Amino acid sequence: MTIGWRSSTERWKGLTDRAPPRSVRGGCFPLPSSATQSAFSYSRIVKPADVFEVLALAFSTGELDEAGPLFRPDYFDHQQLEGSDLKGPEEFTAVVTGARRSLDDLAVRVRSPVTRADDLAVAVLGWRGRDRSGALVERETVEVLRLDVSGRIVEHWGLEIRRALTGAE
Repeated sequence: MTIGWRSSTERWKGLTDRAPPRSVRGGCFPLPSSATQSAFSYSRIVKPADVFEVLALAFSTGELDEAGPLFRPDYFDHQQLEGSDLKGPEEFTAVVTGARRSLDDLAVRVRSPVTRADDLAVAVLGWRGRDRSGALVERETVEVLRLDVSGRIVEHWGLEIRRALTGAE
């Protein structure tokens, strides 16, 4: 099921009104202790599917407030920006900024259900935007995240599985 970023925004905002489930079954992760919980204002429980929705929304809008707290300070991206020593949320911010700079009207959507095994979560993302020549660029990527017990992102691997380029209008 494909969820557009507008509907995912509405769905995400709905999480703040919901009490956390009684258990953490079904791939949910409890967030860190109350000392660090203030950074996670949106919910007491983070589901891997919601993590991907927030990341897609960050790429689509450039709004990073919700995504930043999802990353551990020692987060490592295996597709590290060339020549960059950034780590943690700062590295993700640089990646989003670069992606939004390279494609106008960038829209990213979760295209597949999120699969979870142990501490890994996998999803297919659809990317769409226009390059500087005005050509439409469409991509699909497989994204793998390693999450800690609180649901925060520790590592990321990504692989482009499809790219299509349509001439400028």
